[in-house]
Amino acid sequence: MICMTPTKQRVDKYVDDVLDGTIVAGKLAIAACKRHLADLARQGTDEFPYYFDEGEADDMCSFFPMALKHSKGAKFAGHPFHLEPWQLFIIWSVYGWKRISDDTRRFRYAHLSFGRKNGKSTLAAGFALIGMTIDREPGAEIYIAATKKDQAGCVFDEAVRMRGSSAHLSGIVKHHVNRLFVTETHSFCRITASDKPLDGPNPHYVIFDELHAQPDRELWDVMTTSTGARRQPLCVALTTAGYDRQSICWDIWRYAIAVRDGAISDPTFLPAIYAADPEDDWTSEKVWRKANPNLGISVKLD
Repeated sequence: MICMTPTKQRVDKYVDDVLDGTIVAGKLAIAACKRHLADLARQGTDEFPYYFDEGEADDMCSFFPMALKHSKGAKFAGHPFHLEPWQLFIIWSVYGWKRISDDTRRFRYAHLSFGRKNGKSTLAAGFALIGMTIDREPGAEIYIAATKKDQAGCVFDEAVRMRGSSAHLSGIVKHHVNRLFVTETHSFCRITASDKPLDGPNPHYVIFDELHAQPDRELWDVMTTSTGARRQPLCVALTTAGYDRQSICWDIWRYAIAVRDGAISDPTFLPAIYAADPEDDWTSEKVWRKANPNLGISVKLD
């Protein structure tokens, strides 16, 4: 069913529902909503060099249902990719916030963490296709990174299927073996992995899948530090929770908490972390929704 409610109205309602408890959310997700409202209130002040571009945010959110279709599952396959409210909030935030100085994106890094089967690969594929087609970056290089090529291939294959199910995208984006490319802008999307890293990347987007599984910082550091030549690069990490407290994922998690608590000021970093809080009873069904924002949609309660 097509939702006719304007995107801004849906995002505003999501934020309100999280903050008043209508939507059960963890402290990190609540903090993201509070930060968004606080930043909106700070627009136009001397100490806040950013503004929100509703038109850009709406265009990027609209790209998903207009250009993309789901490829898996009896319930979703073949249907337009209508973003759920929590997904809308992420896309709205990533693409809406701009820098007053040059109108480029404010956020250069987004850390997205939630439970398994909450649509991670489909959302990641959407980011990849945006970066190639409508982000206005000539010669865009989009890299999907993971520990192993097979894992990175899960997101890449989803992007290939989405491209194939859209007459519009099929006419713009070509597919050849292990690469998607747009001839007119000399842009491409391909995979890289810790077990077979690439030499000399110049990424516009880096999309890390399952960051918690990275064996060390090497691939992360190579890819994230090679974006310097781009006007508005974007690194997106999509991950489930890990257990290794010596990992890059744990480092980023701690960084997100520090940003939330004000210990670190980083206006370029967007944490969207859906997780139970340490004091929660994990056996409570109410708590499960904190880590599974798609509960009842792509994640069945049972």
